[in-house]
Amino acid sequence: MVVNLTRKLLAKLSREGYRDEYVADHVRTHIAYQIKAIREQRGWNQGEFAEVIGKPQSVVCRLESPDYGKPTLNSLFEVASAFDVGLVVKFVTFPRFLQEYEDVSPDALRVDSYNETRFIPVTDGSRYVADTVSRAHLPEVLMGVKSRGPTRTIVGEVETAVH
Repeated sequence: MVVNLTRKLLAKLSREGYRDEYVADHVRTHIAYQIKAIREQRGWNQGEFAEVIGKPQSVVCRLESPDYGKPTLNSLFEVASAFDVGLVVKFVTFPRFLQEYEDVSPDALRVDSYNETRFIPVTDGSRYVADTVSRAHLPEVLMGVKSRGPTRTIVGEVETAVH
């Protein structure tokens, strides 16, 4: 994994207190921006999304604010359910963290719902490949051949990324 850092950022990250605040700030920002990006992807305004999750519009406003930064796991589970997407919460190495939170553009934060995901049967139909894999690139993905761009793949219960 290659992560590009400026010398200045690397020096700041060498301090534990800075790292802790960096992680907290980036997680808060990423979650807030992603909730807004997915809501807009669904074509919902804040009021419509509030109705879907059964909360006041002010709650949606707080969820989309990186300055609020206090959503509970239960709130995030409710949001994931409303968007019909999965939620991943896990501890990772710092390079992985930097890579995951590098791009906060709306396009990078959008997530297709379960029903927008294509599941393609593999071989005897007991296993499936899902997500952005087209039938044309299926052999490349299954054999581990490098594809023309990032592709997430789920085979059975195992998720892999081909870059």
